[in-house]
Formats: sequence, C-alpha cells, structure tokens
Amino acid sequence: MRLLLALGVGVSAAVGLASLAHGEPGTTGGDEAGFLASLRSAGITYSTPDGAIKFAKAVCVSMGNGELGPQMMDELKSQNPGLTNEHATSFLAIAAKYYCPQQLNRR
Repeated sequence: MRLLLALGVGVSAAVGLASLAHGEPGTTGGDEAGFLASLRSAGITYSTPDGAIKFAKAVCVSMGNGELGPQMMDELKSQNPGLTNEHATSFLAIAAKYYCPQQLNRR
C-alpha cells in the first residue's frame, strides 16, 4: 500500500488523503473527534477531516498487513520530503491509538 500525504507550506504538516491503493480499510469505529484533536495537538493539520480519518484507517490496514513502522516512515518521507520524522511518527502513533490499538501491542 502506498501511503501518501499532501504537505502544505508552513510550520505544520498538512495531511490529506491522496489515494487508497487497496480500497476502504477494514477498521470501524474510533473516536474521530479525539483523533482530529490529537493531530492538532501534535501540530499536524489536514485538508479535510474525512481525508485524515481515511488516511489513518489506511495506516491501520498497512499495519494489519504486516508493514512495519520504519517501512511506513520511509514511504511517508519519500512521498513528502518536507515531512519531519516527528510528524510522521506522531501521525502513525495517533492513527494506531484511535483506529487500531491492537497494533500497538503487536510483536
């Protein structure tokens, strides 16, 4: 799966959904308001709430398919050279916390 972020010019990273290579993720539920608030607290902004939420769910699909954090970080950064390690790591962690917490304890 290709994870894509659209970055805006400025201090914050702008998260937008470019495409989901494998369709809709199999995750359901999640605290959408909490997720979006956590992104804002981390200094990560997004084009649309729906895009950020769909992207977070796509992250969970990638995690469920066995893609590891370093792989996802490399993809995120190669598609978005201006994305900081901190913002990329934060987005992945926040997505997992709200949409696939079972992935946080996976070994």
